[in-house]
Amino acid sequence: MISWDDDGRPIVRMHAAGPQTMADLDAHLARLGSYLDRTERLGEPFALLMTSSGVRRAEPGTTKRQMEWMAAHRGALGRGLAGMAGVVAAEDLAHYRSSTAKLVAHVAFPMAVFATERECLDWLVERLAGSRNR
Repeated sequence: MISWDDDGRPIVRMHAAGPQTMADLDAHLARLGSYLDRTERLGEPFALLMTSSGVRRAEPGTTKRQMEWMAAHRGALGRGLAGMAGVVAAEDLAHYRSSTAKLVAHVAFPMAVFATERECLDWLVERLAGSRNR
């Protein structure tokens, strides 16, 4: 299940918990699409802070589906998503930084992982400031 909190917009929080189904992913992508639509209409970029607990890819094809969606929406993501930051356990940081660095080449927005939410927020605020100065 994926939950959203956009009370702090332009920083939107997303939390994933438990096994993720294709239906969960489709709902997530629809929600993300609605944020991109708003950005396109109003010119207000946003940033995404991601947290998770107990996440597993339950259904085959979810990663492929997500990558296809991101490719199809590359332009809107580049214009509207100032950055995406995720909180990971400190002992997993090196692994996730390595995989995130590889993924950045395939997406149109900055991505990073940090051990604390505070670090994520600081990084996202910097990305938002930069996106407004473009």
